[in-house]
Formats: sequence, C-alpha cells, structure tokens
Amino acid sequence: MKYMTVTDVKDRWGVSSDVVYDYIAAGRLKAVKFGRAWRIKQSDLETFERNKYTEDAAELRARRTGGFV
Repeated sequence: MKYMTVTDVKDRWGVSSDVVYDYIAAGRLKAVKFGRAWRIKQSDLETFERNKYTEDAAELRARRTGGFV
C-alpha cells in the first residue's frame, strides 16, 4: 500500500497545496493524518481522479445540453 503526500498530489495535478487540502477538508479526497502530515493512499487518489473525471464530464454535458444529461 503506497501513500502519497500532499506535495506529491499537488505536483501530480499542477495545483497549489490549498486545493488538495480543500478536497480533503470537504471529505471528497480520503486522507489519513500521520502526526501533523496528511497522507493519501494511492488507490484512493486514483478512485478520486476517476470519479472527478466522470463528474466533470457529466457537468460539461449538462451545460452543453441546457441541463439535460
């Protein structure tokens, strides 16, 4: 089981650490706190990325079709 740091995730996504922390705080990205540092299981990150891609695609389709999916 491989864990990633917030820095690993932010570098992978090309965003700031705040964006990653916001997803964790909102409960959308599963993470575990070890001491003062957050760790994200790689499998949870991959699940989040698959779901996020699906959500974004559905949102774009809805916008293009005037709210009808």
